[in-house]
Amino acid sequence: MKLKQIEIGNYRQFSKIKINFEKHLTYLAGANNSGKTSVIDFLKNVMENPKCNLSITDLPIRDTQKLSKHLYNIVSEKFKKHDSKEKRIESLHKYIQRLQGKLPSNSCVYMNIEVGYEEKENIGLFTDYLMDLDDNVQSFYFRFEYMHNTKLLLQNIKERYEGIVKLMTDFDKLRIKVDSNEISEREFRDKETEFKERLMKWYLDSFEPFYFYTDQTYQIKEKMDKRNFKTCFT
Repeated sequence: MKLKQIEIGNYRQFSKIKINFEKHLTYLAGANNSGKTSVIDFLKNVMENPKCNLSITDLPIRDTQKLSKHLYNIVSEKFKKHDSKEKRIESLHKYIQRLQGKLPSNSCVYMNIEVGYEEKENIGLFTDYLMDLDDNVQSFYFRFEYMHNTKLLLQNIKERYEGIVKLMTDFDKLRIKVDSNEISEREFRDKETEFKERLMKWYLDSFEPFYFYTDQTYQIKEKMDKRNFKTCFT
């Protein structure tokens, strides 16, 4: 059995990258900051790390900046309205669902994995994951996805509801102080940035890992247990 190819998508600086592995030894070569360390980090996170956690710096910066702005604007708008807690949460739920549709690349960090085998090789460990019955195909295909769960994000916001209400009230007071020159615009923006970072942290905490074995197109897929997935690569 040998790792033949991986495809990584929506991870750090990569929109999509494919790496083909040679039979005996594969070198990753490139200039500084070209992504060599990112590839190794992701492989370790998916195949070795029991928790498989991502950080805010692992998501594409083009999307995190846009998402941070959108989340802040909508939370600010909904929490400034004199609605009940339930109405505010329901309104947030609807908006975040629409927002996810506008940011498809941010909704799923993924890795496609092809594992090849020779005709007489023992494939007992992988037999349950054979989806392509074509005799000319001598590979197994797996997919890892790190996906956003809207329900978890809303739960995170619910748990911090009173704190967010207080923060919105504090922002209103700070804005008055800016207008009266008691504090600078920069001090206000620093507080604003801090809150945006908190929102993005809650957003990231609502991601979940999923493991699949698939056909060679990676479109037809069946869920796998995390332990079984990692056993295939350790």
